[in-house]
Amino acid sequence: MRKEKGITLIVLIITIIIMLILIGAGIQTGTTSVSEIKLQNFSYELQQVHGKVDGIYQRMIMEDNTNYVLLGGKPIGQNMTASGAEEARRILKEIRGIEYKLSAQGDENLYVPGTSYTTYRYFSKNDLNRYLDIRNSKRDMIINFKTKDIISVQGEVYDGIEYHRLEEL
Repeated sequence: MRKEKGITLIVLIITIIIMLILIGAGIQTGTTSVSEIKLQNFSYELQQVHGKVDGIYQRMIMEDNTNYVLLGGKPIGQNMTASGAEEARRILKEIRGIEYKLSAQGDENLYVPGTSYTTYRYFSKNDLNRYLDIRNSKRDMIINFKTKDIISVQGEVYDGIEYHRLEEL
C-alpha cells in the first residue's frame, strides 16, 4: 500500500463548514454587543440628564419657583414652538398623549387631557450643554421640571423596540 500525504477533499469541506459556523457565531455575538453598548450609552445619557434635572428642580424649589420654567429668573430650555421642536411635539403626543396647543392669549401651553395645562421644555443638544452642562449629547430632550419627566426625542432601538425614557429600559 502506498501512503499518501495531504488532506482529502472531505476533511477540507468539514474544516470549512466548522470555520463558517464559528464565524457566524462570532458575528452574531459582535452585533449583539454593539446593540447592548448603544443601549447602555443611551441609558447613561438619560441618567446624566436625570441627575441635572434633580439639581435644577431643587434650586427651583428653593427659589419658590412654581412655574418650573425659570431658573434665576431666566427661562431654561426653549418653548415647544422653537424651530426644530416639531419632532419633539410628535414624540410627546405619541408617548404622553399630550398635544401641543396655543392658549387664547397665544402663550405656549401643552394640553394634558383630563388635567390642567402642563409645561414641557425643549432642549436641543446645544441647550443641554448650555443649561445643564451636558457635553457631547447625541439627542434632543423634552423635560418637564415639575414632574421630572425626561423624554429623548431621538430614541434608541434595541431588539426592535424603540426606547425614549429611562423608565422604559
